[in-house]
Amino acid sequence: MADPSDEQRPILLDSHAFLWALDDNDQLGANVRAALHSGREAWLSSATVWELGIKTAIGRLSLPVPLRELVRRAVVDGGLRVLDVTPEHALRASELPMIHKDPFDRMLVAQAMTERMVFATRDGKVEGYDVATLW
Repeated sequence: MADPSDEQRPILLDSHAFLWALDDNDQLGANVRAALHSGREAWLSSATVWELGIKTAIGRLSLPVPLRELVRRAVVDGGLRVLDVTPEHALRASELPMIHKDPFDRMLVAQAMTERMVFATRDGKVEGYDVATLW
């Protein structure tokens, strides 16, 4: 993290970070794991739910239980907060340079920027944007 104040900002989980955080998978970045275990506020974007739903439907992702159940567990039992996509997020995403071509990742970057969150991702492509990251 570039700015020490980032350590207090909420975390927005990228799709892979969300899935790995559910079972504390070893692939989850050590800094993200430590932040989550410290009780730092963490968020799940509705765009991530949409992305995972599409990947599941087309067979690119297999989940141990239905996505609806995973999200329920993460929010109700795990304390994640849900960040809905707003028109401001959509406008911000549309204004971003085309460093990253994936529309879901662009939306998450725009949300993190707009809401002043730290984006928990191992996706190196997002480093081209002016967004705080954590892994």
